[in-house]
Amino acid sequence: MRLRVIEDKFSVGTWSWDLDTSEITWSPGLFRILGLDAATVVPTIDLYQSLVHPDDQLDFSNAIGLAADKRLQDRTFRIIRPDGSLRWLRSKGQPHFDRNGRPVAMFGVIADVTDVQELRTTLDLETMWRQALSRLLGDHVWRAYPNGKLVETTEWSKLTGQSPAEARNWDELAAIHPDDRRIFLDAWKTAVAMEKEYQATIRVRTVKGDYVTLTGRALPVRGPSGRSGSGLAAQSMNTTRVPNRGRRRRCMPRRCGRRARS
Repeated sequence: MRLRVIEDKFSVGTWSWDLDTSEITWSPGLFRILGLDAATVVPTIDLYQSLVHPDDQLDFSNAIGLAADKRLQDRTFRIIRPDGSLRWLRSKGQPHFDRNGRPVAMFGVIADVTDVQELRTTLDLETMWRQALSRLLGDHVWRAYPNGKLVETTEWSKLTGQSPAEARNWDELAAIHPDDRRIFLDAWKTAVAMEKEYQATIRVRTVKGDYVTLTGRALPVRGPSGRSGSGLAAQSMNTTRVPNRGRRRRCMPRRCGRRARS
């Protein structure tokens, strides 16, 4: 009973495989994961193979050799249920040996990791989309929350040398020139409040210690719930270095004297 509760709660199931007889045993939880009825279905290797995605299938013809294959001991793969739905599973298996060290059985647990895998795929696609958009626009692209804190800080950190925590510090805005912080804050808050385009030109201190002029544009993006101002997709453009004006090199007295005499 406890095992069944655990299987239901965590979407897991157990399996065993007798390598000598090829007998397969599945727990009720595994039947549910595979989308099969335990009352009418007899588990077999052929049935299991028919459910596994063609690109993820293993060769079960050599049972002894497969038992020693590390892929069977920990693998993530796809299945296609009888109803046509695709699920991602992670299986961990452990071989059991006889007194002579020969593998005679395999035992394991399978978990449905579809939600985790889909989230990972979504994040990977989002990264690829952002990189493609950056190459297309020829500049950096990032997102930020309505309060101004960056969702991704990688590009900003490369430019300024700030840590992720420093880059998200909305109170200090240390990398922005002191004279431009109010310009940035006002433009950003107006864009969020009015749901209009943000645009401002500010000076940003780089990792080298000098300043560059950065013209940023952003558009409010509504979240899945339709709530306005849930985020801003931003692009930096026209990044030019600010010359160090008003700084004259101090010369040593001896050198200055030589210049004066010459």
